[in-house]
Amino acid sequence: MTELTPEPKASEAVVPEGVQKARAAFLRDFPALFADPKIRGRHVIYHQDQRVGVTRTYSSAIDEINRLNLPDGEYLIIEVSRGSEQYERAVEDEAEIP
Repeated sequence: MTELTPEPKASEAVVPEGVQKARAAFLRDFPALFADPKIRGRHVIYHQDQRVGVTRTYSSAIDEINRLNLPDGEYLIIEVSRGSEQYERAVEDEAEIP
């Protein structure tokens, strides 16, 4: 008989390092992004700690990720809005809770 490994609980889910870096870069850049009317409301793409694209829609961001051949777990797509900053900060804070 083999022992089954239980699925990790949501609170135990591991966020890939590339996504953590991308989230930190987004939060670092958020004030300037939100202040720019050409970027506000659009989707930004971060690969690790670098912004690599700005698109009008989520689906065009996916197309750009495919074009750039970015590996899973190394990028973040997020809309530049007040709510996105609040959400990312909450996720970041939750990840720091032991």
